Amino acid sequence: GGGGGGGGIPEKVAIVMGTESSGVSDLMLNAADKRIYIPLRGFSDSLNLSVSAAMIMQFLFWVCPEAEGDLDEGERAALRAAWYAQLARTPEQAALHARHLDSPPAPFDDLRRPPEHRTAFTTRRQRARDRAVVGGEVEGPSSAAAGEEEGGEEEKGEQ
Repeated sequence: GGGGGGGGIPEKVAIVMGTESSGVSDLMLNAADKRIYIPLRGFSDSLNLSVSAAMIMQFLFWVCPEAEGDLDEGERAALRAAWYAQLARTPEQAALHARHLDSPPAPFDDLRRPPEHRTAFTTRRQRARDRAVVGGEVEGPSSAAAGEEEGGEEEKGEQ
């Protein structure tokens, strides 16, 4: 592993991101050697967390392309034990995680949600229209789908 060191990046780095409303805790601010802020121009005063994280990681790898992380096996094992203990919500999960301490599962090839769970939100009215089109009963935009009135309470409650 390459570690840090290049371009002013220290060997060990923690990237901590705060909430949009209150930022990071005072404890984190006081522990930080450096702080960064991503200035924005235009209509928005904040970025989505994943966008911010991606921008920071891309910048770090641009500045120090050899940075890969180089925890030794002892550090990894200690971190894994602490992390697994926090992940477990039930005694059964704690037992399952404990079995994986010495031989952790392999990382996923693809971190995205499975295709069957990648559905966008649609209202009941739109789902009814979609079912009607699939069933061969094409409805016009002014007709009520599945007996719902246009702009009814049921529709408003889902938005």
